[in-house]
Amino acid sequence: MTVAELGRRAKAAAHPLGLASTAAKNTALLTAADLLVERAADVLVANAADLDDAFLLVTSLENQLHEDPSVEPSSPTVAPTGRAWSTFWPAPSSLTRAAPSG
Repeated sequence: MTVAELGRRAKAAAHPLGLASTAAKNTALLTAADLLVERAADVLVANAADLDDAFLLVTSLENQLHEDPSVEPSSPTVAPTGRAWSTFWPAPSSLTRAAPSG
């Protein structure tokens, strides 16, 4: 699904969601949370593949920059913030959900 399609779907859902009761919205959110926890392994595998692709892209771009001696390459294992890439996402054991308050 493209970002444009997601945008169209979100826009189409905005009005019906605005009319839904709090209980219905909470039920939908809890169902979505349950599905995320249930499919956490799949999400993490897909995320790892995306990170691998991003690493390859960054490496490729850095290799191109190496051709310009005036540019100093950054470490591919460290984000621009200086944090290690691995600190940006939680460990699988930390995936939980809490019931909505109120």
